[in-house]
Amino acid sequence: MTNKLDSPKVWFILLAIVIQFILMQGSQILLIEIIQLINPNIDRMNPTVFIPIRVFGHIVGMLVILLVAYLISLKRRISLGKQFGLQFPPLLKWQVFILGISSLAIASLAGRIAQAMFGLPEIEQKTLSFLEQLSPLTMVVHVLITALFAGFFEEITFRGFIQRHLSKRVGVIWAILISGLMFGLVHIAPYGIVLSTLMGIWFGIVVWRVGSIWPTIWGHIFINGFNSFYMSGKYVLGFPETPSLILQWTLGVISFSALLYSIWLLWRTSLPLSENTK
Repeated sequence: MTNKLDSPKVWFILLAIVIQFILMQGSQILLIEIIQLINPNIDRMNPTVFIPIRVFGHIVGMLVILLVAYLISLKRRISLGKQFGLQFPPLLKWQVFILGISSLAIASLAGRIAQAMFGLPEIEQKTLSFLEQLSPLTMVVHVLITALFAGFFEEITFRGFIQRHLSKRVGVIWAILISGLMFGLVHIAPYGIVLSTLMGIWFGIVVWRVGSIWPTIWGHIFINGFNSFYMSGKYVLGFPETPSLILQWTLGVISFSALLYSIWLLWRTSLPLSENTK
């Protein structure tokens, strides 16, 4: 069994995340101010401006969490990879892929619940301005960054750092709920909070059962990638407002079949996170 004293206290974990969030937002605001000092007429929502600013903020956030984890590792004498749950799970590669695909079904269900509670959110004017200025090239960059960069960063932070450390202090169930709620709250809007909290809880269960964040990294990549590709594709490639019935049914059958298999796989897997971070 792991000793909870090997993990930082709850207040330290939460403080680290608050500092990370402040530095992320602050660094982006500072960069915007610098850019506008150089060129007062520049449009901050222009993809060639907005995308680098977003990347810069995520890099700052990643560096903060890596620094905190490194300081913890000096005391615990454990590698950063194992501390974040980056070791590959004891599953076949195709099983990890299936776990990732199943997240599309959970996202669909969570989206329907959020829609029933708050309705579909309207696109903010600044987001609309960004989408309307996308070119095919900046669309590709936007989709890749949203899928790969953001997905990896958020899983490192919420499931890799917060959940894995909290589980030793407050138990697995509370760790999953707290990290899931925190994941939801950073999405700000009511619809996004509900959807992301439910997604965060599902991701938390997966990480707990397999002891690794790789399946949820893939799940995050699939969800972010599809959403950003289709949303930006409506403005760049002329996609219809809603996906065709053929596409919806195809994705539905694949993702819900993957979900049923994933539930069975997680049920028969007995590798709780607390035993995988000794």
